[in-house]
Amino acid sequence: MTKRFLILLSALAAVCCSPQVYTMHLDVREASSSGFNLAKKTIAVVYMEDPDGADSLFRSNVTSYFVRALEDDYFGGEEMIPIYAIPKRDTVDVQFMRDLIMDSNRDVVFLMNSTLGTPVLDSLHAVEGATSVDSAFFCSAAIPLSASIYVYDSMAVDSVTTYTGSRIMHRKVFTSGLVPEEYVADDTMKDASAKWGVQAGNAFAARFLSQWTTRGFSFYYFDTFDPEPWLLALDKAREMDFTGAIRIWSGFLDDANHRKRAVAAYNIAMSCYLMDRRELASQWLDLADSYAELPLSPGLRARIAGTAK
Repeated sequence: MTKRFLILLSALAAVCCSPQVYTMHLDVREASSSGFNLAKKTIAVVYMEDPDGADSLFRSNVTSYFVRALEDDYFGGEEMIPIYAIPKRDTVDVQFMRDLIMDSNRDVVFLMNSTLGTPVLDSLHAVEGATSVDSAFFCSAAIPLSASIYVYDSMAVDSVTTYTGSRIMHRKVFTSGLVPEEYVADDTMKDASAKWGVQAGNAFAARFLSQWTTRGFSFYYFDTFDPEPWLLALDKAREMDFTGAIRIWSGFLDDANHRKRAVAAYNIAMSCYLMDRRELASQWLDLADSYAELPLSPGLRARIAGTAK
């Protein structure tokens, strides 16, 4: 057998044993726009009550709808976030938030202080063509709304993050013109507490909801020399049946070809990563690297370490 023929056979063998790359794209949950990543964390929400205030319904509604939005996003709508009420306080520090963490036995605690101020009514205006005495006049009500949200994540930096905001809300109020102004203000307050409590709760929660992005996750396969099991394993991975895919790839771990062993171990590592079993993924990737150097290995290792997406 000539030397040239041996070189040709070696080249053909290298080509035949070179794995192909298949990339599947998945929607991945990312941290919220606030920077907080609440996935897989337990959460409690505490709100401040003001016994002297007239906005208790507003505070309660804000908190309830804030919690509902978080539960829809992180817990599939299940009621997993307890709500606690505490008396209104002027100062909030790290130690106080730590105490709330201890009391609630949760990873993350939100402390909310939302306030709906007393409506300020302008002068009455007659309604042209009014068909009801009760709505013969109208006025504009200006209602101050303010909120402070304190967040403490016991699994992150030991600090309290504070979000504050305020605005003046306006409502058109109808009246008979015979009702005392303070009664009109009270009715306006109750109506605003219900409606704006829902809106404010959802608006506040939006900052902490997951952001989603589409990312690619690559697997190796062989399309020559009995490609059927490799393609079948990819089908299972596409269907998110990683356990079934791993079962097939495990059959190649004793293969005489070191590259097939490396590819199988790498694919298992990627599957473990997608199942959020990072420590196990790292162990399988170590095994893959011990068999052969694969171009995709450094990228997966960075993902496992959390230094890359």
